[in-house]
Amino acid sequence: MQQYGAPAQGTYTLVGADDKDEIISAPGAGKRLHVVRGVVSIYHENLIGSYVYLSNGGATIYWEVYTSTAANLKSYAVDFGDEGIEMDLNTGFYLGCTGHPSARATFVGYVR
Repeated sequence: MQQYGAPAQGTYTLVGADDKDEIISAPGAGKRLHVVRGVVSIYHENLIGSYVYLSNGGATIYWEVYTSTAANLKSYAVDFGDEGIEMDLNTGFYLGCTGHPSARATFVGYVR
């Protein structure tokens, strides 16, 4: 990934209640984050279904999965290709949920 820009990586763990926070922080003024690949692991511990999603922190959802009480523990490999998805200027990459699942995500990418 070095040929594209400076490497970036991050991990975030959420524990339900409509949580959302950055997996990879915003890179700074005038720079863009490109998210390439990662893994999302979900443990659902509630009696109702929920969604776990990856976003720009706003309305743009890049990936989401519905979880139910039958999910227990599932991991998903997410690959956005070698060039990755390009975030808006100075925008981070977020893991979020609706409902009450527990999830952990680790992603890598680059900044330029």
